[in-house]
Amino acid sequence: MINPEWVIDMGIESIEQFLRTSREDVGFHGSRNMFWIIGGDVEIAPLGTTMSHLEMAEEKGWICDSGGIVDFFSNNVRGFYLKGDGEDRIHFYKGVDFSFDEGMMSVVLKILPKMRDLLDLNGETGVYFGPKDSVIKGVNCDIRFIGKIKNLLE
Repeated sequence: MINPEWVIDMGIESIEQFLRTSREDVGFHGSRNMFWIIGGDVEIAPLGTTMSHLEMAEEKGWICDSGGIVDFFSNNVRGFYLKGDGEDRIHFYKGVDFSFDEGMMSVVLKILPKMRDLLDLNGETGVYFGPKDSVIKGVNCDIRFIGKIKNLLE
């Protein structure tokens, strides 16, 4: 759930800047498969893109002005998949604060078989709610290990 004080304190212009790719983000962004889950469908960005989720949403025409950012991010699940360099994990979250709630479990379990096929996930792939890092640009985030693909899709 979005922390209203955090959103109010930061202001929409700062939230928009926070969600855009910064120089520090380029390496990580280019190493992951980014995706959105919109209306039960998966939209995967091209591998190697350094776009942020906001930039992808703008490119797709899902967000047309700054005023819609918070609602769009709160009502749609997004995430990324990392494979290689010792990584084999997929992350799901929503909100401008990279949060998750119990309602996401049903969305993720429903879409996980499709994600497995589209991203060539294996049974050992770890599934997480929240971002990879517990602090993103100074904002504290929760991370929860949900399980491995093989256990979640039994």
